[in-house]
This record gives sequence, structure tokens and C-alpha cells, in this order.
Amino acid sequence: MIHAAVSHNLYGVSLVSAPDVANGFLPAEALLATNVVVLDSGGYETNNVYPTQELCSCDNQWSLERYRTSVADIQELANVVAVSFDRYSGLESQIEGASEDMSIAQTASFDFLIKPRSGQQIVNIAELSRHVMQLSQFPVIGVTAREIGYSFLNRCRSIVTLRTILDESQLAIPIHVFGAIRPFEVLTYFLCGADIFDGLDWLRFEFRPGNDIPLDSIAWEHMQWIQPDEALRWNSWSNNLNFLYRLQQAIREYATGGDFDDLTDEFPDAIGAARIAHLAGAQTQ
Repeated sequence: MIHAAVSHNLYGVSLVSAPDVANGFLPAEALLATNVVVLDSGGYETNNVYPTQELCSCDNQWSLERYRTSVADIQELANVVAVSFDRYSGLESQIEGASEDMSIAQTASFDFLIKPRSGQQIVNIAELSRHVMQLSQFPVIGVTAREIGYSFLNRCRSIVTLRTILDESQLAIPIHVFGAIRPFEVLTYFLCGADIFDGLDWLRFEFRPGNDIPLDSIAWEHMQWIQPDEALRWNSWSNNLNFLYRLQQAIREYATGGDFDDLTDEFPDAIGAARIAHLAGAQTQ
């Protein structure tokens, strides 16, 4: 099991799926594995649009009722951020449902994941300005990267818009971008105003400063042609977690000290990230 094998490399925060915990694919202790655990609501695992079988366990019987039972049972000792149940409805209905979810997850903090309306693929970020005071009840606002724009630049502009809406209302609410964990995504979306990131690409690529490579190319890149594929994958996953920890630390230092040169020295992708963030309307150095 991936979680058990890499748990000693987890730093500070991790994300696990509510269906995986509820169905016993992950032990209940997974909610105590790091200082903060984000408990995803399970929409990714139950949506047949995604190729979840590759890295996720599927549960097509997952429901709102089972989700609410799982968040109601969160241990008081666990420092959990529960994610709202996926709803493809109007924004007012989503806010109302998420507020009810939050009231049930009494021992956890909360992350309101905004979804597109039924029949649409993209969230109307500008619409959030009409509901900003209702959003103020949530400790974290979440969006899925692929649901906030048809292009990378468009997604960046959506994050800038969301951050501007919150800032103009003097709401210092963190923005969580689901499905974005590759370093260039993290750096760019961070410079656009996002704060929290997650995704599965750390299991698909090997992260390097300025150059991520597919895991299928690892043997060639490292000239380790006789190493078993499984051993190469596990080693890359461990290295990726260390890489992401260094990236987290570098971003924190930049956020507090503002030395962009230090950030780019260690992570060259930050140069291109700053250019894209500027094009998206972010105020960057």
C-alpha cells in the first residue's frame, strides 16, 4: 500500500480519501499520520470520467449519507480538514449543502470545494463575488484545477479573480487547488494567489528543478536499466516527497522574506511561473 510505504516521508500535511478510510483501504490511523490531514470527500474516486483505477480505489456506492457518517466519526484527536461533498448545482445550493456538511463535521476544520453547475465543465468564478459573504463561513475555499479554466493561463486568471474577490472583502481565506501538484503548477498558482495544493502526479512523474520526467523514463534517465520498475518507482516517490517539502519551505521563505532570487536559484520554474502569473493579472515582483 502506497500510503503505508511512504508515511515516514510525509511532512506536515497529507490528503486521504474518505471512501478509502470508510472502506478500510486505509486504516483509521491515517487521519493521524501528519500534523494536518485533508479528508477528501471522495468525488474523484466515484466519478467514472476519471481514470481512477490507475492509482485510486473506486466506490460507485459512495453517497452523501456515507460521506456524512464518515465526517461525523472523525476522532477529536485528529487534526482534519474535511472537504465538502461534491455537488453539481447552483452556487447557492452548493453553499447551503456545504454548510450542512460543515455542521456535521464538528471536530474538523472545513474546505468548501466549489463545483461547476450540472451540465457545465467550468466554474463561473466571477459569480462568487455575489456570494462572498456566504463564503466567509468556510475556513478554506477549494477549486479543482481542470474546472476553473480551459487553458493554463485561463486557470491562472480564475485564481487571480478568486483571490481578488476574497481580498477586496478582507477575507484572508486560503485557496486550495485540487489536482495541481507538479512544481510548475504549484509555483504559478501560488504566485496567482493560491495556498494549498494536492494531486497524484507525484506518483506519475519524477520531479526535478526545471524538468519533470515521466516515471516510464526513469530507467533511461538514470541509466539503471537492470533495476526493477517497482524499485525505481518507490525511490522516485520518496524523492518526490522530499522535493515537495523543499518546495514548500522555499515558498514559505519567499512569502515571508520576498527574495525572489533565492526562490529561482533553487526552483528555476519560478521564473516562468512569475511571467504567467503576471499575464494572468497577479501582482508579482
